[in-house]
Amino acid sequence: MHRVSGWIKLHLIWVIILSLTVALLLGSGVWFFIRTSASSVNDVLVTGPAFVALFDKDTGKQIWRYQTDLYSHQISRNTYRTGITAFAPLVSNGLVYILTQTPVGYTPNGFTYTLEALSLANGTVQWSWGWKEASTLGDPLTLANGVIYISAYTFTGNIDSPPSSPSSPGSPSAYQGFVVALGASDGHQLWKVSLAGQLSLATVADHVLYLSNGKALLALSASDGHQLWQYQPDDGDMAYYNQIDYQTGQTHTIIVQGQVYLEIRRVEGIHAVDDLVALNPRTGRLVWRYWSHGESMTMPILANNTLYVGIGWGAVNTPFVALNANTGVASWTYQGAPGYASQPVLDNGVLYLKEFTLPGVSGDVVALQASNGHVLKRYTPASGEVFSTFTVNQQTLYLTVSRSKRTPGEVIALNRATGAEVWHSSPSPLPVGLSVTVSQNQAYAVVTQILGPSTLFVLQAGSGKQLWSYGTSDPMYPVVTAV
Repeated sequence: MHRVSGWIKLHLIWVIILSLTVALLLGSGVWFFIRTSASSVNDVLVTGPAFVALFDKDTGKQIWRYQTDLYSHQISRNTYRTGITAFAPLVSNGLVYILTQTPVGYTPNGFTYTLEALSLANGTVQWSWGWKEASTLGDPLTLANGVIYISAYTFTGNIDSPPSSPSSPGSPSAYQGFVVALGASDGHQLWKVSLAGQLSLATVADHVLYLSNGKALLALSASDGHQLWQYQPDDGDMAYYNQIDYQTGQTHTIIVQGQVYLEIRRVEGIHAVDDLVALNPRTGRLVWRYWSHGESMTMPILANNTLYVGIGWGAVNTPFVALNANTGVASWTYQGAPGYASQPVLDNGVLYLKEFTLPGVSGDVVALQASNGHVLKRYTPASGEVFSTFTVNQQTLYLTVSRSKRTPGEVIALNRATGAEVWHSSPSPLPVGLSVTVSQNQAYAVVTQILGPSTLFVLQAGSGKQLWSYGTSDPMYPVVTAV
């Protein structure tokens, strides 16, 4: 009797975790539209904790749907249920790659993980590869040059005293992980190496694989996994990516213009703060370091030899900064409202960022000249409204707006030059999670509730006219993958 009760609690927690992840993504404005290398886009993939489905982009006709048993009421309560944790499916050469997780025990490592390759044509499983180690937070899959790289780890230390938080990893010896390389076409294992520590998502560039173990940045050969070098700061840990960063496919390791940029964490007074460093990709030696004095840092954006970084909580004087990518010297800083720096958007030489101030206080969207930081325009919500999320496409700024807990969220489109409203739409009559992204002249809005039904609304980007919608009884991730 006790075993059944424990099983029920375990699986209820597992279902709730995936469902809460949906709510966090929508509420925090995390949206990602992923395009494959195809020259034309005809279909879109939509994903949730229990399904992945392919639709015709223009008509909304469902081509196929792959379903797990996460929310099924048709199976025995003693059957372990499987949920999809690969929030952004990888797509390449006619295959769709998803990651599923199934609880099988009562310890932190009591899960099995399976990478499944589905046919893009009909959704059937072509091959799979499974393991038992606990995966990294979010999605540990990286696809590069026809190879899928998986990084995962398991806790081997004292189960009663795990690290207090992902940003305080403790000793890497308390964790044992691995990195494996699989052929993307058939799942054949090319190589596998064991590494100590909580391994991050891997980043691949110029035949080198970069990842963190919580204390150091490791550079591995992408061809066989042997270590080339490591960088370990004296006064800080490698900052762990929070769950939202993983959902957006982001990693704090960026390889561009011959340098490796990454975030490290150190203690400053009674706070933990994040710095940005640049390393030589051949030797791992430090090139420069930017001391932020801020407790959080946005994903850096690199353009025209400049790194744009938002600093949050504590960096009152420099909440947003543009750094020379070669030297790390600040070209300009923008002093906006103190608080958490949301992820900015760079488009056509203009930098858009949301100024989040205090709870209950509406935040503006500010347009800055990327070359000098001058304010070009400020988009301020009407009285009683709060901008939740935003995206930019061509000459239009798209935002989700909420007025109160009792009224539905809306999608509004503003003219970027004048700020005038072009159109608005209320996809749902209920005040639930709402997020929007725009691509291929279509606006995709996901409306979802925790453990409740979800709907994808597809609107004409220029007019807001609804083209089609897809409703499901399952939660849905704010993910649209063009194929």
